[in-house]
Amino acid sequence: MPNAYSANPVPKTSYTLAEEYGVNPSTIQRDAQFSQVVDILPEETKHNVLSGKENITRNEAKAVIKMDTPTQKKFLKEVESGTPIKEAVKNTWL
Repeated sequence: MPNAYSANPVPKTSYTLAEEYGVNPSTIQRDAQFSQVVDILPEETKHNVLSGKENITRNEAKAVIKMDTPTQKKFLKEVESGTPIKEAVKNTWL
């Protein structure tokens, strides 16, 4: 039975990390999206997310990643003004 690497001689990083940590590659990819969103957040909001005071759902992270640059900037301005992430995504994405 072929494994995940047989079609591609150099495995994707997500497959390598998934194997190393015993999780599914999609988990690694979702975590990467979460990380990308956290990286662009203002410092105070970033601290709130990492400390658990505020949450980012998978769908919210996916929406922020899919936003074009002007829409992301609008999202970040909303977050900087104190709007919770969930509301800021709704206000800018929908």
